[in-house]
Amino acid sequence: MIICTASSAGRAFVCCSRPSVEQVTESPQAPAELSTDKSTWIRDTIMIIRCDSCKSEREVKPTPKGNARPPRGWRIIPQAPVGLTQAPVGLSNTSSTSRLTKNILCKKCFAESYCTVAVTIPVIGTKEAWKIIKPQWYETTALSNWVLDNIIKHEKIRTPDQEKLSKKPKIYLYGEARDNYPRFGILPSSASLSVINRVERDWNTDRYNVMWSYKQSRRVYKYAQPYTISDFKIVQDENGIKISARIGDDNHTLSLSNSKGFYHQRRRLRNIIKYTELTLYRRKANDGDHRSFEVERTNGQPIKRRYRIYAKICVVVRKESAIDKNGIIGVRTTKDSLVAAFDSKNKRIWWYNADHARRIVVKHEKHLLRLQRLSEDTKHERRKPKRDGACYREMISNVSKKDVRRIQQIADEVAKSVVEFAYRRKYNGIVYDDRERSFANNFRWSILKEKIKSKCNMRGLKFEYLQEKE
Repeated sequence: MIICTASSAGRAFVCCSRPSVEQVTESPQAPAELSTDKSTWIRDTIMIIRCDSCKSEREVKPTPKGNARPPRGWRIIPQAPVGLTQAPVGLSNTSSTSRLTKNILCKKCFAESYCTVAVTIPVIGTKEAWKIIKPQWYETTALSNWVLDNIIKHEKIRTPDQEKLSKKPKIYLYGEARDNYPRFGILPSSASLSVINRVERDWNTDRYNVMWSYKQSRRVYKYAQPYTISDFKIVQDENGIKISARIGDDNHTLSLSNSKGFYHQRRRLRNIIKYTELTLYRRKANDGDHRSFEVERTNGQPIKRRYRIYAKICVVVRKESAIDKNGIIGVRTTKDSLVAAFDSKNKRIWWYNADHARRIVVKHEKHLLRLQRLSEDTKHERRKPKRDGACYREMISNVSKKDVRRIQQIADEVAKSVVEFAYRRKYNGIVYDDRERSFANNFRWSILKEKIKSKCNMRGLKFEYLQEKE
């Protein structure tokens, strides 16, 4: 490794011949003219990092170990898939291969060859899992509300002389939590950082409506907020797939479901390039699920709610390359079916009727109408105590949410069928047009479009959306 040091206005430039991660494993020594303090050396040192694919270079800061810190959007990808580690269980989310088997890719090169997907599988052995994860959900909920309070405390209140919303103040939230949050340290550092980043993203979304237009109030994070961590490892033994993660102060092992309904999710985990993040959250369960669940009684209400624990694993997979044989296929909505595929001669070659989608949309409209009529009957003149109508409102709300989940599931099935057909027929792209919406007027067309786009990205197909002309 060639290191050239030059001093310019108190800053040291460290230039490496090929500064990938594998070539900077040894910490370069600080120049003699600089201070021996490590933090000063990190602040005053600039390293050059190079993409292994397009050979583009960027100036970056070094890590405390002396390695080049990848810029935002750059990824460190193993050359060989990680897959599943066999028992015994360890605790690491990195491959056992050495650093010499990894490449650095810039944001553009990574998007061309890889994509990030989420694999969601329920956790079995719920009694033991609930005893482990429940205290962590209390901590993530409390930290979420504290972080949002701290963000709002630094915001400037709108005054009549302001013409536009002021800039968001720059706050080092992790340092604020470390110094002032009384329960800091109970959660692992990666879990605390994920909570802070999620709350900050939510506030960036709500900031204008809360601070300027007053269209909504600030969020209140309710129990249970997801528990996200990056220190974990996926292993497989004779009993199935398990997750070894740091939950609280100790390392714990959680077993994932082995049912036939999650075969494709388990197959996805066996072909991953890298796994980056684990999120544990709860989801409502029904009496007819015939699965292990936890029962909780709501405050002041006789309703019992049943929940299951789910594990969402963010993984990096390699895109499949499509063969450019038949060109672009046109997919558009029609009056007689939800979607249909047309070739270059405008001949219909494939279609998906989805009559059940129309029935579910009609049911959902009726449920929304019932909610609207119920709200009209509970005005100030005929206001009833919350407890009297809680059961009815809860029932209608749950039914409406179930309809939304069914519509999302239909959109996922249709999107997968469309993309798999284009991939099987060796088309290299899809042109999507949803301007004809008379088949089901209130269908979630935006969800269908986004799902087709994401699945095209995973299959390596091009996606083009024809928007409605104004």
